[in-house]
Amino acid sequence: MTDTSTLTAWKQADLDQAQLAHGRFLAGLPDGRRAVLTGAVLAGLDFSNHDWRDADLRDCDLARAKLDGADFSGARLSGACLDGASLVGTALDAADLRGVTMKQARLVACRARAADFRDYARPDGHGGFQTLTTSLEGADLAGADLARARLAGVKASGAVLDDADLSGARFNRAELDGASLRGARLAGSDLASARLNRADCRGADENRARVDMAETRDWQTGPDPDRRP
Repeated sequence: MTDTSTLTAWKQADLDQAQLAHGRFLAGLPDGRRAVLTGAVLAGLDFSNHDWRDADLRDCDLARAKLDGADFSGARLSGACLDGASLVGTALDAADLRGVTMKQARLVACRARAADFRDYARPDGHGGFQTLTTSLEGADLAGADLARARLAGVKASGAVLDDADLSGARFNRAELDGASLRGARLAGSDLASARLNRADCRGADENRARVDMAETRDWQTGPDPDRRP
């Protein structure tokens, strides 16, 4: 494994070379190298439609990056910034997404089964730790597959989760004020102590969902009048 994180200001050509080496690593070829890009500035670069499984992208700047159709299953992305990034159809199964920020990101039809979105304690360089809370505020996750994902405490106010599969997901203590969950599958999910004020849950499958101690002021539930049963 070669650590390429020393190259902090990346260009697309640098990323393309790292992807080729990482692909060879995944294929078990002797000249392959796992992508270890910790702390790199990758803002606006194109990762689309490539295999980045098990890559190490901790604390990277991926703002406005294009990750559409890429496979980041099992990747380490804790502490990364993905604000404004495009992750349409991206695979994030079992990825470490603790403490990421995804404000205004597009995650339409992405798949993040069993991914970890919880808080992330990062060393602060002074012998202590800095706690980063995952932010999905205003993100578009329509149709996303987040079954069994760990989203405890996530900030997702104003997020769009329409028709998303959230079955078995853990949203306890999450902030979902003003979020849209129309037609979402919430069966068996944990929303205990979550904030759902003004959330739109019409047409959602709430079978066996836990909402005890949740804040539900002015939320909307029941059938969705704009959709057929």
